[in-house]
Amino acid sequence: MEHEGLRLRFKEALRLQPRLNDDNPQFVRIEDPSLGSDAFAGTVSDLLDEVAEDLVVVWKHYAMAPDANLSAKALELKHRLLAAMEEVSVAS
Repeated sequence: MEHEGLRLRFKEALRLQPRLNDDNPQFVRIEDPSLGSDAFAGTVSDLLDEVAEDLVVVWKHYAMAPDANLSAKALELKHRLLAAMEEVSVAS
């Protein structure tokens, strides 16, 4: 996945199952608390973009943050992100 010039990939295949949003069934949602991701959109296509954006934002705020700047829970999330995903270079 890529967003704002940052490309991430999962180290192992991950299955994220879209489902209708409980609060508003006009939206589809993907939630993965272990990766700090919760995204929703009006279409599955838009949802894919939202998931990519969400994971890149979480990556920037947690995986790339110095350990000293993170709380214990945030540090746990950082370790889960680093175990599940990796940053790959974007070809120019």
